[in-house]
Amino acid sequence: MARFVNKVVIVTGSSSGIGQETAVHFAEEGATVVLVGRNSNGLKQTFDLIKKKNIPTDRILSIQGSIDEPGFIEDLINETIQKFGRLDILVNNAGVTQDPNEDANSIENLDYVFKVNVRSVVNLTQLAIPHLIKTNGCVVNVSSVSSTMVHKDLLFYSMTKAAVDQFTKGCAAKHAEQGLRFNSVNPGYTRTPIFTRNDPNANADEVLNKMDEIHMSQVVPMKRMGKVREISEAILFLASPAASYCNGTCMVIDGGYSCNTLPSGLFDEYNQKESFPSN
Repeated sequence: MARFVNKVVIVTGSSSGIGQETAVHFAEEGATVVLVGRNSNGLKQTFDLIKKKNIPTDRILSIQGSIDEPGFIEDLINETIQKFGRLDILVNNAGVTQDPNEDANSIENLDYVFKVNVRSVVNLTQLAIPHLIKTNGCVVNVSSVSSTMVHKDLLFYSMTKAAVDQFTKGCAAKHAEQGLRFNSVNPGYTRTPIFTRNDPNANADEVLNKMDEIHMSQVVPMKRMGKVREISEAILFLASPAASYCNGTCMVIDGGYSCNTLPSGLFDEYNQKESFPSN
C-alpha cells in the first residue's frame, strides 16, 4: 500500500540526482510532489519520469528557481499552499560543493556555499514550519557523511553539512512538542551526475563504474558508490509513519566509508609477542 497518499511533499534540488529520484519515489508512493530546481531541463525530465509512471499530472507542481533567493522561497511556499492547501513533508536536498567561479579557499566561496547549503535550508524550513504544524509534518534534510569527516579539498562544504546536522538536531529538540520531526540522511559517495557535469558527452555509467573499480574499491568497504534509490529509500523511511520515533537522527548511508578502516596487516610486525614484553 502506498505510504504517502494525500501527502504534499516539497523536494528541493529535484532536477537531478538524489532529489530527482526522491521526487519520483514519493510520487510512486502516492504523494503529491512539488519539484524545485534551477535547471528547467532537469525539472522537465523529472516531471516526465513521474508522468511515464501513469501518475496524474495534477499531483505534480514544478517550480523553477534558486533557493538561495529569499523571495523565491516565499513564492515556493505560497504557491504550494495555494495549489494544494497543505504541506506535509519538506525535503531539503538542494546543495552545492563550491562556487565554480571562485577560488575554493576564498571568502567568496565560503559565503556562497553557506548561503545555499545552510542559510536557504534555515529560511525555507522556518517558512514551512507553520504549515507543517497543521499536518503534524516532518522535515528530512540531505546532509553528507562529510559532516563528520575531514575533507581538506571540501573544507567549506564539510562545514556546511556539519551545520545542517546541528540544525536538524536543534529543530528536532525545539519543535517536537509541536508534533514535528526533523531528521537527516548523510550519504557517502553516490552515483549522481555531479561526477560528469564538466563533460556532458561522457558516458556516465562508464565513468562511475571506473570510479568504483579504481577508487571506491579502496576506500569503501562495500567497494562501490551508493545508488540514488538507496538514498531515497532512507529519505522516505524517515518521512513515513514507520519512523515515528525517529527525531534528530542523522542516518549515515555510505557503504561503510566513514568507518575509515585501516588496511589489513598494517600492524602485523608490531603484534608479535616479543614486541610487547609483559611486566
